[in-house]
Amino acid sequence: GAISTDFLIERAGKRIALECRFNVHRDLERAALTANFLLKELQCHKVITVTPFDISEETCQMDNFLTATPSEAVSAIIEG
Repeated sequence: GAISTDFLIERAGKRIALECRFNVHRDLERAALTANFLLKELQCHKVITVTPFDISEETCQMDNFLTATPSEAVSAIIEG
């Protein structure tokens, strides 16, 4: 089947997948599983789950997976 992400950014030889979610609190494990799948199948360097609000108190400890507000996501993309 087809594999997709909300946005796929290729910058400086790296691939960054952006997944947009409103309520990651409800399903952080699913977001982490999706990120792991995208890292493998789309050969991404990083997956950023973008939320409209700060959820830094609930993070997933997984390499190359970040939950971020839109401004934090922009910073993460620029920093690489």
